[in-house]
Amino acid sequence: MPTVADVKALGNKTLSVKFSEPVKNANTNNFTVDGKPVVGEVKVNGNNVIVKLYTSLEDGEHTVAVKDVTDFADFKSLNSEHKFNVVKDVTAPTLSSVEKATFEKVTIKFSEQVDPDTVTTSSAYWLQGTSKKYPTAVTQISDDTFEFDFSNNKIQYTTDLYVTGVKDYSSNLDLLLELEIKKIEENPEKSIFNVLHKNGEHIIVYLNIFDQEDNLLPFFIELKVIHKKGIVLNRIRLSATYKSEDIIEIGDIEVFGENEGRGYGTILLQSLINFAIENSVHTISGWISHTDKEHFDKLDYFYKKHGFDVIWGNTSNFVNKAADIVWTSS
Repeated sequence: MPTVADVKALGNKTLSVKFSEPVKNANTNNFTVDGKPVVGEVKVNGNNVIVKLYTSLEDGEHTVAVKDVTDFADFKSLNSEHKFNVVKDVTAPTLSSVEKATFEKVTIKFSEQVDPDTVTTSSAYWLQGTSKKYPTAVTQISDDTFEFDFSNNKIQYTTDLYVTGVKDYSSNLDLLLELEIKKIEENPEKSIFNVLHKNGEHIIVYLNIFDQEDNLLPFFIELKVIHKKGIVLNRIRLSATYKSEDIIEIGDIEVFGENEGRGYGTILLQSLINFAIENSVHTISGWISHTDKEHFDKLDYFYKKHGFDVIWGNTSNFVNKAADIVWTSS
């Protein structure tokens, strides 16, 4: 079974967890830091698992707990705890050496482990006159080494190679995202489900419960959307109510105007389904109103795509009801 061989911090927001063998998959549920669930994302590369946090850790000693990470024989790691030290990283990565170079391919080693998400085909180029010649592909060789493929823009003579935009794990998140996450975490009525990256946006998915003691009051799944122009201020949320311990009823999904057609409704509904599964809720119910008659086809497709049964026809005394929607856990 896989065991943890080494843990080290890469700045204040990222952990590198090396295992004794390559692992098949890992997610945030496999890790806690200082006894708290990980809010972030996890990436697997062979026997190395990168845990990116969406808030910074303070300098000093911390503890990561690891459990149930699976190898390719489907064996799971045992529960284990590991100390690590965080020291603020203020030094940007630099080009350490050119490991290998031909007219078609160049292999570059950086001075430290870098974030592979920042190493792209726009990260390196050579100049032909004033024209920039970029690679068509990038392959990660190791934590700090990458191969750039210039097969379609062959290097024709001895020249300089320019590298730009490559970052380590200390600078991979916008400050605005971190501040918004902290605001949500400091509010006792709110808890974060997930943080997504889609179409150049950061999307924080969180639960908002105004009265933790009263299950009969509506609760909300809300989105905080952050893009390069700032925060989307328009309300994007799903309201729902517990009808019983194992039944949740959808009240409304609020996605309007310029926010329509951007996948936010899918994120909200899928988050509610995940919430139901995690809390042993058997049924999610709701209904489609006659006021939405211009969108019946779209709504029918939307709910069925997410595993709901859509029963058209009014079988109750609700005048505005056009259809019932029902999701049940498998």
